[in-house]
This record gives sequence, structure tokens and C-alpha cells, in this order.
Amino acid sequence: MGHAAADDLLDKLRCNLTGLHIPNLIQVSMDGPNVNWKMFDSLQKELKDNHDVHFLNIGICGLHQVHGAFHRGSKASGLAVKLVLAI
Repeated sequence: MGHAAADDLLDKLRCNLTGLHIPNLIQVSMDGPNVNWKMFDSLQKELKDNHDVHFLNIGICGLHQVHGAFHRGSKASGLAVKLVLAI
């Protein structure tokens, strides 16, 4: 109990995304265990094979990566930009 294989996760993800246009999927977030990376790799391969698209891998915590990039970019531009995150 409490353990799942990558293929099981991918099947559940597919079931829950039924009716959505999968190539428009923006991000899959995860907490980092190897089974999540295996699921991510399988989904990446499936999208490439079936739709000729791929995810940009920004690591296991995309929110922090994008926030950091936005912060550094706005600082470098000299613009007074304030980003507020609501989680």
C-alpha cells in the first residue's frame, strides 16, 4: 500500500486527462522520487511519438524554478515588477 509503479501513475494520469488535448499540457509537477521521473520520461516519450511535442524539463519543482527565473529577469531588466504567488 502506498507504492505505485510508473506505468500505474501514467495510466491514472491519462484517465484523469480524458477529454483534454494532451499536447497542450503545460507542466507535470512531482515530488522527485524515481517512480515519478520514470512516469515523466514515459509521458515525454508518448507525447513525442504521438504528437511530436515535448515538455521543457525545469526540474521537480517548476514553480520555484519559474519564480526564480522571473525574479532574476525582472531585476536584470530594471523594471519595477512585483510577483505575488498564491499557493
